[in-house]
Amino acid sequence: MKALPTISAIEALQRTKASFLDLRSPSEFNDSQLPSSVNLPLLYDNERHEVGLCYAEKGEQKAIELGHQILSGDVKAERIRRWRQWAHSVSEPILFCWRGGLRSQNVQQALHEEHVVVPRVEGGYKAIRRVLVDLLAGQDWPVIKVISGPTGSGKTDLIKSIQHSIDLEGLARHRGSVFGAMAPTQPAQASFENSIAVELFFRLQNAFVWAEDEGKLIGRRHLPQLLKERMSQADYVEVEECVEARAQRLIGDYLGFKPLSENDISQKQVEVLEQFDRIERRLGGLVHRKIRSSIEDAFAHQQRSGEISEHEAWVAELLTRYYDPMYAYQNERKQGRLLFRGSYQDVKEFCCQSD
Repeated sequence: MKALPTISAIEALQRTKASFLDLRSPSEFNDSQLPSSVNLPLLYDNERHEVGLCYAEKGEQKAIELGHQILSGDVKAERIRRWRQWAHSVSEPILFCWRGGLRSQNVQQALHEEHVVVPRVEGGYKAIRRVLVDLLAGQDWPVIKVISGPTGSGKTDLIKSIQHSIDLEGLARHRGSVFGAMAPTQPAQASFENSIAVELFFRLQNAFVWAEDEGKLIGRRHLPQLLKERMSQADYVEVEECVEARAQRLIGDYLGFKPLSENDISQKQVEVLEQFDRIERRLGGLVHRKIRSSIEDAFAHQQRSGEISEHEAWVAELLTRYYDPMYAYQNERKQGRLLFRGSYQDVKEFCCQSD
């Protein structure tokens, strides 16, 4: 087999325009993946299982022969077509398998025979993961600064408007609230960590980076321990917005209320109540029943009139009864220095001037 180009894990990460072809099986990919990667496996899970059994029972050579048997004829041609098509669709293709072994070497050679040259990561995904894990456990980071404020004050929008920032909720695919679980499925924990580490890797030359104030969990995903420690000690700005403005923002952005058909409204009600019922114990039975009744009344009004204004009352009560006391408690425990406090717009101007 002709020697084809390789690239180290660090060099691969340094290429900001790189797109990664992950040749591992779908289950491996789902357990832990890189941002900017696409999974077009050499072997699917059932095929990899067959080859693994053959390796255990008959040895490496027989397993290799079985792999070639599985990947032959039309199956091989179709997979090569898909790899080639992907390579031509991106500006800087890079491929890897688990450890940079036979899977990625065979695909790299197959593409080379099609006159498509794609570098292979030395050590594969495992080497890249090691770089990212070491980064998350290390000390060589930009200074973390935090945007704080009660729920609904627009912290996520601020993060998205600032150049040197990391959108942790975006990476976790969760809005970090009772209703955050209505968002798409969250990434695996390792994939979430990889995304954070890549964001930090790209910002190692920055003096500082902004992040939204978060707890230990965003949905079901844990923040890396060192990042959480840095955030708890970080200097911060605080957004102050009235309850009414925050309720309106939550209705528009968080809950995704918009003109809906009757069926869509009914489905939205089911989703909202399902998530709301998860905090019954924290609210207490009486308060929970009161707010739940308001939710049902607001949806009934929306069904009749198409208007969403009735939702403001229960959202505002949820803020004052549940979120604001929790925020006040957490705020008392902050160890960092308050840099600035003001309205959404004032904080935005302060952060952009500091950026």
